[in-house]
Amino acid sequence: MRAIFLSFITIITLSACLNEPQLPPLTNDYTLEESLSLALNKEASISQENIYISFIKVHDEARCPETWQCLWEGEAEVELTIKKGNFIENIRLKYNGGDCTTCGNEVKIFDYKIKLEQLTPYPDETFYAKKPLNFEDYKIIISVVNDDSEIYS
Repeated sequence: MRAIFLSFITIITLSACLNEPQLPPLTNDYTLEESLSLALNKEASISQENIYISFIKVHDEARCPETWQCLWEGEAEVELTIKKGNFIENIRLKYNGGDCTTCGNEVKIFDYKIKLEQLTPYPDETFYAKKPLNFEDYKIIISVVNDDSEIYS
C-alpha cells in the first residue's frame, strides 16, 4: 500500500513538472553557473531552467566604511524573488563587510543554490549621513547552480 502511495505521489509530482508553464526569456537572460548581474528592482531570467530572478530590496546595510575603524566589519542583506513556473519564493542573502574572500552566503531553493557573489556599492563615510538611506544604485552579482553541483564545496 505504501509503495502504491509513493508511486502516486511521484506521478503527480512529475506531471506537475511537465505541465509547468514556460516563462518567456527576458532580454536579460543567463545560463546556469554564469555570473548574473542585477540592479535593484530589475529582473533576469534563466530560460533553460524556466526561472525569473528579481532583486527587490536591500533590507539591511551595516557594512563598515573602509575609512572607519569598526569593531565589526558589518554585513548587508538583500532580498530576491525567485519564480519557477507558477511557484514564487522570496529569499534573503547576506554579504559581509571588510576585505573578505567569500563575503556572500548561499541559499538552496527549487533544487538550486543561489550565491551572492558581490554587492555594490560599498558604503563610504558619507553614506550613513544621508537620510533616508539611498539604495537605488545597488547592484548584485549572483550565481545559480544545480543543488548537486560541487562548485561551492
